[in-house]
Amino acid sequence: MLVMEHNFRSLEDIFNKDEDFNKLRNLVKSFDVAADFYTIFPELQSFVSAATVNNKMLLIRVENSVMRHELFLKNEMMIKKINDYYNEPRIKAIRFSG
Repeated sequence: MLVMEHNFRSLEDIFNKDEDFNKLRNLVKSFDVAADFYTIFPELQSFVSAATVNNKMLLIRVENSVMRHELFLKNEMMIKKINDYYNEPRIKAIRFSG
């Protein structure tokens, strides 16, 4: 009688650990940062009109130049708060535009 060994893995295990899914994992993580931006910074909802992530750089659109400068001065604090929220380094830099 032939007995076959089954090496089944869950989809979660494959997605979270398989090297072939690194790019997809990073893409999903970057979308998470953009989607959760107002959860992390609810006080900025009326000032920031768009948040996207590209290569671990958060791109934020701020029309008010005074607010843009204030956020620029808080750049490092914002990066730390985002990375602490996810318990891993997801953002390396923030770029502000008007």
